[in-house]
Amino acid sequence: MHQASLKGDFAKAAEWFEKLHALSDFQVEANTINTVIQAAANVGNVKEAKSWFQKFSEYDLNATQESYTSMISAAAKRRMVPEARNTFRK
Repeated sequence: MHQASLKGDFAKAAEWFEKLHALSDFQVEANTINTVIQAAANVGNVKEAKSWFQKFSEYDLNATQESYTSMISAAAKRRMVPEARNTFRK
């Protein structure tokens, strides 16, 4: 999943998350969600990054500094300055 994230292969990172999530002993953590967000951010996929950012509340987790940085990075890659600013308002 980490390698897919580094390459910006969002689909593969999300696929690995789902495979891991299907395991009965897998515990979702903030860094796991961050990995998928980073994959989306690496290619400027703001829509998917936002979708995965919302999973923090689904799993009753807190977003981290890395989470916010990735969200800003995704918006910046698309020159979406207002979207990047809105990251801090949520």
